[in-house]
Amino acid sequence: MSGGKVMFPSLKREKSPSLPAVTLSVDSSTNNDNALADATSPTSSKRFSLTHLALASSSAVTSPPSSSPSSPQQGKRVPDSYFRETPEDELAQYPMDFEKYYESKEVSREPLKDLVIIPTDELEVVPVRREFRHADSTPKNYTRGTSLFLDDCMDTYRKDVYKVVRRKYHAKFSAATIRRQSNSNASTNSMPFELYQIDPLARSESVDEELAQPSPTMRGARPSISAERKDSASMERRESTVTDKRSSRPTLPMDISPQSSVDLEGEDELHLDYVDKKVASIIPSSPASCTLASPTSIVPRTTLFSLTPNSDSDPSPSSSSRDYPLPYSRKTGVQILVEVTKLEFRLSNQLDEAEPFYCSMFVYDQARRMRVSETFYFDFNSDKTEKMLGIHQGPKERETCSKRAIFQVTHPNQDLFLFLRVEKVLQGGDLEDVCEPYIRATLKTDKDKEKFMTQARQFCGRLGTFRQGFCWSMIPLFMEDKAGMQELSQGDGITFAPLYRHKTDMADAVMVDTALGDPGSVKTGGSSKKLKNIPGVCMVNIKDASGTLANRITPSYAAVAPSDGKGEVVREVEEFPRVARLAPHLDYVHLLYVYPETINFSNRSGSVNARNICIKVSLMANDDNVNQEGIKAIFGRSSCEALVTKAYTGVTYHSKTPNFYDEIKIALPVHILPSHHLLFTFYHIACQRADKDQIHDSPAVPLGYAVLPLLGPGGKFISEEENLPVAMECPPKYLSPQMENIMRYVENKKQLFQVRTRVVSSVYASSDRNMSRFLGSLEDEVVNPEEAQELLRYLSASKVESLVQFFHVLMGQLVRLMCMSESIEVTAATFVAMAETIGRVAEEGCMDVVGQYVQYMFDNLPTSPRPVYEVIVSTWLHVMRHFDSDAVLKIVRVPLWMIFKSMCLHLLTTEAKPGPIVANPNRKGRFSLWFHAELQRLVSVLVWEAKRTSGPFARELIRQLALFIVDLLPVMDRGYLFKLIERIVKDLDPAITSPGLNGSAGGGSNEGPDVLIELKFVFLKIIMVEYEFLVPLNLPLPDKIETIAKTFNSFSQHHFLSELLLGQAHDFLGHKEEGVRIEALTALRDVFSRVDQDPRYQDPRAKWRVTGLYLPLVSVAVQKWDVLSSRESFFERHLMLLEVLFVLKNMHPQLLRVFWREEPRN
Repeated sequence: MSGGKVMFPSLKREKSPSLPAVTLSVDSSTNNDNALADATSPTSSKRFSLTHLALASSSAVTSPPSSSPSSPQQGKRVPDSYFRETPEDELAQYPMDFEKYYESKEVSREPLKDLVIIPTDELEVVPVRREFRHADSTPKNYTRGTSLFLDDCMDTYRKDVYKVVRRKYHAKFSAATIRRQSNSNASTNSMPFELYQIDPLARSESVDEELAQPSPTMRGARPSISAERKDSASMERRESTVTDKRSSRPTLPMDISPQSSVDLEGEDELHLDYVDKKVASIIPSSPASCTLASPTSIVPRTTLFSLTPNSDSDPSPSSSSRDYPLPYSRKTGVQILVEVTKLEFRLSNQLDEAEPFYCSMFVYDQARRMRVSETFYFDFNSDKTEKMLGIHQGPKERETCSKRAIFQVTHPNQDLFLFLRVEKVLQGGDLEDVCEPYIRATLKTDKDKEKFMTQARQFCGRLGTFRQGFCWSMIPLFMEDKAGMQELSQGDGITFAPLYRHKTDMADAVMVDTALGDPGSVKTGGSSKKLKNIPGVCMVNIKDASGTLANRITPSYAAVAPSDGKGEVVREVEEFPRVARLAPHLDYVHLLYVYPETINFSNRSGSVNARNICIKVSLMANDDNVNQEGIKAIFGRSSCEALVTKAYTGVTYHSKTPNFYDEIKIALPVHILPSHHLLFTFYHIACQRADKDQIHDSPAVPLGYAVLPLLGPGGKFISEEENLPVAMECPPKYLSPQMENIMRYVENKKQLFQVRTRVVSSVYASSDRNMSRFLGSLEDEVVNPEEAQELLRYLSASKVESLVQFFHVLMGQLVRLMCMSESIEVTAATFVAMAETIGRVAEEGCMDVVGQYVQYMFDNLPTSPRPVYEVIVSTWLHVMRHFDSDAVLKIVRVPLWMIFKSMCLHLLTTEAKPGPIVANPNRKGRFSLWFHAELQRLVSVLVWEAKRTSGPFARELIRQLALFIVDLLPVMDRGYLFKLIERIVKDLDPAITSPGLNGSAGGGSNEGPDVLIELKFVFLKIIMVEYEFLVPLNLPLPDKIETIAKTFNSFSQHHFLSELLLGQAHDFLGHKEEGVRIEALTALRDVFSRVDQDPRYQDPRAKWRVTGLYLPLVSVAVQKWDVLSSRESFFERHLMLLEVLFVLKNMHPQLLRVFWREEPRN
């Protein structure tokens, strides 16, 4: 990024108006009048050596005219020259054999170990144990081996340990961490007062040199000026004016105090002893007077770069970090705890006992006119009241006896209401007549009360199984606060009022619209005049449930920790969000919600008059007998068993075309077979006995049957809305086609029954037919090309929400399909499909889901004939050679990351060492020469693609390639990686023409030459800033002090990375474009900032050594000074001076002087 965006508040200067914009571009009309512009790059294909710094003249070289970058040339194929076989001898040629030199005695005897030692455990595999939210939810009837996809689902949802590859020291010594610590420790407002040694120039030829030694009192608070002068005047002057043999120029004074003499037996003897002797050989002084200032006597100062901002183009922690949320962490909305505390009617207070009432509650969206949660069932019936039900009251389980529920709302808004419905036992007579006593709320005499209760007991004893709607109400869940935010309407004792009488001829949506459309509606706290009220009250406590609650159970009745298994449970209610959740499935969930809508028996003929219609819903395993019990998989409602075999809808009295409001929740079988189906049995409920003397007559008279198979033709799961015919009878084997002609239907098989379903499942993609086909068809580890082509076609047509929800399982299947196939066509097609899937998920803002998979879920395949990393690299090359690879390039980070993790896990397996995976220091034989060659080709092709494309896409590709190489530094032969780095820098040189691209400026790239230079420095900056052991990688061992040319020549042998950076900076600091020069300067600045603030190298002796790696910058600055000083940009001059100052400030006190003395005058 251009430095023009970086501001320095402390300098109070505005950026130069000549600075370019953030995105570098080249204008063909650029003014070339600047005669001081150097060449953009040397034309030699060899890597630039810092030896040229001592030999380069100050004359400028005219650069070729730049041209504007051309537009991206889509559809170009990578030239075949990039895929040629690399000879083995060429593979073994490294610019520096780091591993060999790193094992030398010179490194092993270095006393300052932090400077040269790279830990062998810098990379490790950390087992991350999953903390399951609830107990094992694996279904009891699950049999492994029946379905490969179901096995994959169970392995994913029940995986308890994840293998996470981490750079052990990255969090502690990353550039972001160091910068953050430095900013917290250093502040311009709390900088300590410091005194510096000053070498003032005399006004005459003879120079009076004075060295002011600070007193101990000066290390605290800053003294006054008069105090400073007094202390300085009273100091003992200890100075030595030294004269150069070859010149009369004065030299720097030497402190000869005994306290400051260096101990040559100390830790830095190897380096300091040599420098001291060298100084003594060229300065005519006694050895005692030529000692250096002791490192222990130097007061630590604030690091120079702690006061300057870093480049905006740095890889920020958010962009380069790979720390994603754990894959089982849940993104939840507002969690609302609703505790029902009271339900009573005014009439009930006049009775000794009340008849049973049954309540249900759900979240209703008034704007969409539909429920957006499942239904929570509860009641307040006492044991005495339940005795009225007689045989209709079965055993109770704690899951159905709760009065507390947690509703989740992803998108809070003012249209959401908490809807309450109250039912009572079916009673003969019109609903208006049934409700009249409760509306009048008075029974005048004891005889009236006894008559009322006797009638209630009779109906409960006979019709206790069947219910009818009684009343309803609702309250708003959210209010808008003063800031316009949605605030939960929480508190204790919130009242549902008024309670409206149920309307049998109105659907829920119509009743709600009627209530809310009235001026005195529940929105304003009033009552609708169009609906009758039943005097009574239902009270709830509403609270935020984001904290930990004991004894929670999921919608599938799985206990959530913490749970004691005894107390009252808190039911979690499933949310039906407005749009599908873009989050991967985490647990096994397999639920079906059934909503009978309407039935039309107005034209049904027969002996039984169909009026009081009720529907029994059962899940059947086969069609042997329509009267047999269904599967015990239906969730009970309130005060009953947790799972039952059947459920009944409410009854509308004397209606042949009733509307139903019931919800039936079913736990689906894990293995759904073609024989599984829903059976709807329609009954007429006789409220009065036909024969008063007959006690045990059944009130339910069958009217017909409707059948809904769970799996349709081709294995398709049931759709959301179905219209079904009603059969008058169902003989055995009623599902078989042969029985179709035998069965008789109501109204000639007219579709009279309407039912709606909703599936909430993590093992079936019921709402996405294409995803369902893909998941259901991939049942073999190896498939032929024709099958693979069809499967991948289904995948590409799947909905993006399905891709996200099944992403973890899906990726595992694609990796297996890619690695197990023996056909390169299948492997390549799968790789491209995987890239397209990742790209679609990323485009929806779900890159975290992708990162979670790679970081936690991805693993090598033990059964694969080749390691996964080899398959990815070779397949990627094949795709880039023969197909359009743009889909892969858009998500280049992911396959590179998978290659890296697979390599690490492979080493863990082959070296059989737990914990640190790179404990074996011998790196040369870890990976085959074949893989080295393949990886080298892949890197070259990716750089070619970066030059082919343009803009942010190319920048991101280079950035991810740099991060990938940084990841490989702890794993592979570092000499080999140096070769890759050198090759990338060379390929990004504008003077190098890439095969297959046009021959325009910029090396045949679609980008201009200046943008290629920017990419080059982005790459170098990431390599050197992101790696936490940059200094040891540069091996800051003491170099032999000779002439500048000879000394700098040794850099390429020992300090590869620093020499490479400084060489590139030398090439482009004289460039005519300001943006290019600033790119070079900001790269230097960010690297210097990293090493300057690193706490490991704050000891002066370490600083001397580290700074010595960048000493050639002084020569660069001298050679380029005429050019740099003539620039108009203050920011540019500031950067250059800042970086030179860093080197001069932190280098060995006598090292620069030795260089100056050694260098011949010519």
